Amino acid sequence: MKSTVKLFVLAVILASCVGHESEFVRSLKAPSFADWILLNGKIITLDNESSIKEALAVKAGLIAAVGTDGEMRRWRGPQTQEINLGGRTVIPGLIDSHIHATVAGLSWDFELHWENLRSLAQGIKLVAAAAKTKPAGTWIVVGGGWMPTQFAERRLPTRAELDAAAPGHPVYVQILGQAALVNSAALKTLGITRATADPPGGHFERDVKTGEPTGYALGAGAWEYVYDKIPRPTLNLARQALRNCFRELNRLGLTSLGDLHTDNVNFAHRRLLNDMARAGELTVRINFYIAPNEPGDELEQLDRGVEEVKRLNQSDLFRFAGFGEILARGTGDGDVGSQPKSFTIGAAAADRFRRAVEFFAKGGHNFHLHATQDNTARQLLDVIEAVNRQTPLSRSRIGFAHLEDATPETIARIKKLGGGV
Repeated sequence: MKSTVKLFVLAVILASCVGHESEFVRSLKAPSFADWILLNGKIITLDNESSIKEALAVKAGLIAAVGTDGEMRRWRGPQTQEINLGGRTVIPGLIDSHIHATVAGLSWDFELHWENLRSLAQGIKLVAAAAKTKPAGTWIVVGGGWMPTQFAERRLPTRAELDAAAPGHPVYVQILGQAALVNSAALKTLGITRATADPPGGHFERDVKTGEPTGYALGAGAWEYVYDKIPRPTLNLARQALRNCFRELNRLGLTSLGDLHTDNVNFAHRRLLNDMARAGELTVRINFYIAPNEPGDELEQLDRGVEEVKRLNQSDLFRFAGFGEILARGTGDGDVGSQPKSFTIGAAAADRFRRAVEFFAKGGHNFHLHATQDNTARQLLDVIEAVNRQTPLSRSRIGFAHLEDATPETIARIKKLGGGV
């Protein structure tokens, strides 16, 4: 009799699960609790069906599941944190395959940022405010990333405006990758006068009547000449600056980077990033490219870079991706708008580039190339294809960065090498 009653009760329980079997079974299959559950949103999955889900579960830093609110609540445990998205959209983390994040991050906390401003007047006020808090004679730097067209005034600042805002401080304003503007105090600090010769690859704009410098450093050679003389923050201060920069990238949706280590980023900085990765301080995945930008032989720098990488503890958050971007002096061009399309890579530069490509082919290293113009890309491809015929580059991934006017023929040549743009 007792057995009959037990069977009857079990049958009733099973019958009550009709219509809820999927939920019941899935709850049993849930392997463990999630750390986070995002509910009531639009989850862009980018799966094969381009489906949009309602909720998402995260465990150990990875997406564990997507589905309905009810399905994701089965991942809820005593320590699970829930976020009600309120109908907001969640997208997969964005990957920037070519960015100079560490270059920007090292000085992030020590520069003013104009990229989110809506008027030039606001930018000048930030300079004036910095002048009131910084010791007299110290530099005020406005980082790049802004455009004059974002301002209501739709123009660049003037040296007179910077002089009025910070008469006792040298001021440097970066204007994309094309130029910089400095004030009178900066010209005096740097010793730039009407008699100062233009540096290679750039020039100091001069007043047509007086010959005096206007404050504009035009071309990479000129603004780098100025910027390189501005004191850099120490490594202990740079650590927090990097964290803040990477958090800003997170805010914009970036979670993974192809990070070009140009502009004086060296092994000490890579050790710092390595230590931050081990300490759990990196909020982006960094795939870094080493640039042979120091004075001296590029091939020796490439070889030294390989040896230095062996001393780093690489991980999913911080790993060596290859080399870039101007791999031999004299092989990189400017943008299409400012560099003549007649740019020619000289024989000596082409030979140094050939030696670098041979190094990559033998070692199986990836490399990114700075080539904004089709004309430059074609010349680089001539060298790469010649090396490839002797030593196949099948183990190397080749990237052409900034290429703005590529022809179908050039793209076909890059594709044949297994490269990309």
